[in-house]
Amino acid sequence: MRTTGFIRTATRWRSYSCIALAGVVAACASGTVRVYEPPQTAARISLPEMHDRLMELMVVECPRMIGTRDRRHGGVTVGLALDASGRVERASIRKGSGDARFDDLAGGLAARLKLLPPPQVLANDPSTRLTVLYECSMKGMDIRLATDSV
Repeated sequence: MRTTGFIRTATRWRSYSCIALAGVVAACASGTVRVYEPPQTAARISLPEMHDRLMELMVVECPRMIGTRDRRHGGVTVGLALDASGRVERASIRKGSGDARFDDLAGGLAARLKLLPPPQVLANDPSTRLTVLYECSMKGMDIRLATDSV
């Protein structure tokens, strides 16, 4: 009985490495950006209300996060597009925490924010950055919110 052995191709590794490198670069360049828009019927909330709601939600999320050693603390940076009155028209994750569920909670609540009107409206789309930091431990949890203009 005749057996089939390994057949070498005539293509050199350099050709394959260029193709592989191009694929890696394309994958890195096409990162997913999550964007959140406020629901039409949802009431607007303030930063203290967002903090309180995140604390309520973290009662459920912290036990899950404590189970994974690298998710006990972290933060997410959310870009906010404000209208002239200070209402958020769109929120987008600029830097994720590594935990998609927490990022979705923070992004969804950030889209419902009503902040103080920006002092100067530039091109009807002033940007503000919101940083949400969290820490989960067996003793409790902590959430910190900070905003700054970009």
